[in-house]
Amino acid sequence: MIPKPARPKPPTLSSHSLAVLARLPTTFSATTPPPWTAVIHLTSTSQLSPLSKLIKSILRQSAPPTSVIILAPEGLSPDPKKHGPLVSLLQYPPTRPAALALILASSSVTTPHMVIIDAQLDVMKSSYVRTLLRASGTKEYGSALLSAGGLVLPISSSSRLATCLVSDGSPDSLDRTAAIHAPSTPFLIQTEWLTPLSNGLRTDLPLEVGIALALWTKSGIPSFGIPVPWDEGRRDFGCERLRRNVAGSEAKLGLLFRRVKSSARTGPVASETKEGGAEGDEIQQDGTVVILLSGDDELELAHQLACGFAQEQDLRVYVADSESAAQGPHVFFPTSTSDATSGGTRCHLDIHPLGTGAPGESIQLAVIAELRKIGKVELAIYVGDGARGREFGEVMKWSEGQFGVRMGGKRRSRARVEQEGGLVAIPLLKEDVVHSEWMSALPMEALRHWHVPKIDITVITNDRPASLHRLLTALQDAHYFGDEISLSINLEQTADRLTQRLVDDFSWDFGTVTLRHRIILGGLMPAIVESWYPASNDTYGVFLEDDVEVSPMFYSWLKFTILQYRYYTPMRERSSRLFGVSLYQQRNIELRPEGRQPFDAHKLFFSLSMPSTLPYLSQIPCSWGAAYFPEVWREFHAYLALRLSETALPISDTIVPEIRSNKWPRSWKKYFIELVYMRGYVMLYPNYADFASFSNNHLEKGTHIHVSAVDEKRKRQFDVPLMDRNGSILDLPEGRLPPWDALPVIDLWGALASDDDLIERGWQSVAQLDTCPPFRLDIPPTHNARELLCAKVYERTNVLVEAQPLQATASPAQGDAEAPKAAFERPALVEHPNRGAGEEVDEAQRDGTKPEELERLRAYEQRVQQRVGGGERDARGVLDGEDDGSLVRLEEDDSVGVVADVPSGEEAAEIERKEE
Repeated sequence: MIPKPARPKPPTLSSHSLAVLARLPTTFSATTPPPWTAVIHLTSTSQLSPLSKLIKSILRQSAPPTSVIILAPEGLSPDPKKHGPLVSLLQYPPTRPAALALILASSSVTTPHMVIIDAQLDVMKSSYVRTLLRASGTKEYGSALLSAGGLVLPISSSSRLATCLVSDGSPDSLDRTAAIHAPSTPFLIQTEWLTPLSNGLRTDLPLEVGIALALWTKSGIPSFGIPVPWDEGRRDFGCERLRRNVAGSEAKLGLLFRRVKSSARTGPVASETKEGGAEGDEIQQDGTVVILLSGDDELELAHQLACGFAQEQDLRVYVADSESAAQGPHVFFPTSTSDATSGGTRCHLDIHPLGTGAPGESIQLAVIAELRKIGKVELAIYVGDGARGREFGEVMKWSEGQFGVRMGGKRRSRARVEQEGGLVAIPLLKEDVVHSEWMSALPMEALRHWHVPKIDITVITNDRPASLHRLLTALQDAHYFGDEISLSINLEQTADRLTQRLVDDFSWDFGTVTLRHRIILGGLMPAIVESWYPASNDTYGVFLEDDVEVSPMFYSWLKFTILQYRYYTPMRERSSRLFGVSLYQQRNIELRPEGRQPFDAHKLFFSLSMPSTLPYLSQIPCSWGAAYFPEVWREFHAYLALRLSETALPISDTIVPEIRSNKWPRSWKKYFIELVYMRGYVMLYPNYADFASFSNNHLEKGTHIHVSAVDEKRKRQFDVPLMDRNGSILDLPEGRLPPWDALPVIDLWGALASDDDLIERGWQSVAQLDTCPPFRLDIPPTHNARELLCAKVYERTNVLVEAQPLQATASPAQGDAEAPKAAFERPALVEHPNRGAGEEVDEAQRDGTKPEELERLRAYEQRVQQRVGGGERDARGVLDGEDDGSLVRLEEDDSVGVVADVPSGEEAAEIERKEE
């Protein structure tokens, strides 16, 4: 096990001029300067001729080097002897990345400091190294990589280009110490810092960027530019060359430096982040991540996942039956992509062999021994269906690893996981491993809860067997990473025989299947709302209608986002108003009162100098594939029951102003939008390039699409491509999900807003309803629907079913002294002299009733038959001017109006024969 360097003290956040820097207390002594080694990196034959001049300037430094190493790839063979006894040559294979070659070369260096020099440099001023060594002896800069300047990458959306800060004597020259991201050569580094960087080192970046990034993300060591005396022969110290090498990816590379160590909250990145007002991601290394593999084929499958973990976590990769591992610990595995900012990165991995490699050898004892050496192991990942999967699983069980339900583990709640902890064991199938690189972008705290969230899938279908077959095939083809997935298929009463036969013959390999078939036609509202109810606060519901198709990566997106924003404490505390995660990427805003409007989040964010592919929050609930959170779905159930019961206000009353969903009385989304508006809730939406989504709707004829075929022009308004297996979940601006505060917020009308705006609007709407006392805004939502609609009538009557609607009464006739006091109170039944209150009174019994009591009873019966807000109904119970498909059809049951039929349908994407 390679020892880590001691945690450096955080450098100062203030800057110093060269004169002030010279007066700072330091351990540097001019008479006995600290020993250091010069490493000259030679890359081409054109650098051979000026090499002698460069070496002479190095040997003439006022603080001379202990030795000089020429680091060159094989094929370049300069003669070190002609430069003196202090100069030596160290060669490396041409296929080995330069940064890795430098780290391996550091193992032969005996001095505490190294100065890395690019052979393109022709001369160094004699006081250059002494200036850097003196700065490294101060408490302000002793914990930083030091150079005469370097590259400053943009870490916010307000800037897109990298800038050079160098000591070149120009008017814009570096005249004070400054934080930088990538140093230009020559730069000074402590030798002990290099060795731990090898595991996970980014080899697809320039040497200077790769070393600086690894120092920052793995050890919290920043880089600083130091003003040094200007030399006429030196202009930019290689900074312009460095800027050319990263051209086109400056912004994405800069965002990588926003990942701030939790134990190193100061330095260049932290200071710039604080000044910019944004929040960096904390990197935590509480324990070790172990990946157990068998053979080179599994190693190739898992290298992207391992690279992601190795860049930021303490990772150990153990491989049994591998020729590569037997050759030594340093193995380089390139990927198919050379994009340094994409989810698929290239890195170096330190591989540790398991066992002796003898045929038939058991490796269980070897794995146990390695785990004991490590100490605290947080996470263990292995290939469950691999050649050694069974042995790895037995070791994990012996080590009391926590498994998922499919592997015989017990389901634990979030609170129990946080209390008990323990090793989390994740067996992955080979087909899942190659698509699991997103796991490495999750904080360790979220990964500890890997087995906690349970995602249930609900399919709603009627009479589209071809569509249902397409959806079920897509679900079977998705990656679930060993999780247990409960699938519920809900058939409408009118489902045809082919659909019924399809679900009868369907088999599900990932968990339990539940089939439900309605015996009474319910429509889409009860089909959705009554199809799922959360079993716990760790259960999430995905609703899919049969004309929806999902990406094979849809579950990856859901689990990635749920773990990040629900099980990582800094995010969970701020995302209390997140009600779900959408699979579909919006192309339209459907709720504006003037009608449907095109919406392109990429163009909107780009115009605001924000990353165009930044995920965002929207108040609009998605019905074309989304996961809904348990607390909000329970609240919606209660809210819908109260709303339909009309105990607080008539069903026809408007809650959300100027919104198109007010015209959708049969849609569950109308009432969910009301809840979202009053609470200030939001849903997380994907925003990948080219509208790549995790679900798509094929706009087929059904409840809310009334034509058999949709023309291509209209279909293009909604159609989005599904992310295939070649896509990456980590194709995000920062290569990971952004912090909560960095997510843009879109309101119901498609306009940018803030969390406070949404919460304030909702509070005002509840206050205007005047049915409940105002609720508090300084605490997270309680998810109690009775805070929004106080069921006054329900609280005073013995209603057995909470959802039973009680009709509002019309205004009492003038002079009616017995009229109810409140506009929407249910009047008390007239007490007959010979019967108790509340009992039925037939015509024969009324003969003996007093005239004034009889008149009052008849007036009451007429009011019961009236619709909310007035209007007479005919014999069919239909209001004047209303068709038979009205929202509420009344029947009389013990003088109480009840809902006999609630037709429902989705109006969110209604496509009719004519344009609106």
